[in-house]
Amino acid sequence: MIQARKHGDIGSQISVLESEIKDQSLFYNSILDKLRTLKKHQEDVLQKKKSYHNEDEKSNKGSLLLTEGPVIPILMIACNREPAIRRSLDLLIKHRPSKERFPIIVSQDCGHQPTKQAILSFGDQINLIEQPDLRMIEVPLKEKKFRGYFLIARHYKWALDQIFNKFNYDVAIIVEDDLDIAPDFFEYFAATYPLLKSDPTLYCISAWNDNGNGLFYEKFLKYIHLNSKYTEFTKMDLSYLRKENYDDRFDREIQRSQVVSLTDVKSGRLVETSSYRLIYHTKDNFKKITKALGIMDDFKAGVPRTGYHGVVSFFYNGRRIYLSPNVNWKGYDPSWS
Repeated sequence: MIQARKHGDIGSQISVLESEIKDQSLFYNSILDKLRTLKKHQEDVLQKKKSYHNEDEKSNKGSLLLTEGPVIPILMIACNREPAIRRSLDLLIKHRPSKERFPIIVSQDCGHQPTKQAILSFGDQINLIEQPDLRMIEVPLKEKKFRGYFLIARHYKWALDQIFNKFNYDVAIIVEDDLDIAPDFFEYFAATYPLLKSDPTLYCISAWNDNGNGLFYEKFLKYIHLNSKYTEFTKMDLSYLRKENYDDRFDREIQRSQVVSLTDVKSGRLVETSSYRLIYHTKDNFKKITKALGIMDDFKAGVPRTGYHGVVSFFYNGRRIYLSPNVNWKGYDPSWS
């Protein structure tokens, strides 16, 4: 009896111990699960902090590229458009990241006093210079309708002389007094400035395309909306735009574009996701195509407006079109002017 009772006690103790071990195991597993969850949370927090830090570094780098570096003046060409210049200057000052790096110089022609007072109302946010020669320019009778262009050319020459010879800047961003800039205007020019300085074949960098939207207000221009989406150009790799990288890529793009006729382009049946090539053979042929499509048809020293390697690039009905010379093209012909 005594022995049997002992065996019974031991069995009970084993059962109790097993139960306690099981309970403890559940308890410790619960603690381990909580610790693992806490560890994962801490790792996530650290990763986020690291990510934020990297983003801050990128952001700071981008900000520094905008606020630090060579001075790039904004040269605004003005005459007598008082309401327009108020709006333009408001936007330039609003989006300007640094007054020191991007000084605004307004060059006024015409001597229009209300416009001058509007410019001066911006105080030390801008600098005003005034083209002193307000005499009328004598032009040949056959050029009389272009007198305004002669006056504008005189103004540009004087203003650029001030920028480069008097103020000794080595670059400038030129804007006219009726231009509404997008929020990333300064970002774009800060990012492309190194391209201009490093490529001796590059004369200027533009954010404007004469053929971007055709010539007719009712058909094209009234539907244009000012861009409000900010693009961080200073964080982009723009090395593909260097001549040694760009030319081959550009030529390959032209060659793989589908050759189409003027009728094809105007039909509206071209697939939107593809690019197309319209080929011209003569000056008259070029002008016929440009007139039919409503794009600029003029030449300077044989170079068509916006042309590169003889190619004029534009969009028509949302399709990318390359108006391209034929395969026998030998270069620009100065007689095409």
